[in-house]
Amino acid sequence: MSIKSLLVVIAAVGDDGPLKMAISLAKRHGANLAALHVIPPPLVFYSGIGGEIPVAVIEAQQQEAEDAAKAIRAKVEAAAREAGAEIEWRCEQGDTVGIAAVHARYADMTVTTPDI
Repeated sequence: MSIKSLLVVIAAVGDDGPLKMAISLAKRHGANLAALHVIPPPLVFYSGIGGEIPVAVIEAQQQEAEDAAKAIRAKVEAAAREAGAEIEWRCEQGDTVGIAAVHARYADMTVTTPDI
């Protein structure tokens, strides 16, 4: 089976290993490469009556996650320029494992970190 499409799932800003490996594999096989980052939903804890999380905390979490996504995209674009490769950027919000599984279904190979 030849590899025509590769997906790399990048969960955090420091996940450089999977991206480097995916670029190398894509170049070796002449495959299209897509990079996926999933923005996780904000963590909202409920500890009972009167234990609600303030909206400002939720908004801060969302802003931090969006900033991380921008930083990851910048790293992907820089790695693409450095390698002379074309990488399709994908970014969604939700459950990382579920969304990554849907995208992986349509790729010949998926590269990710062990914790996804």
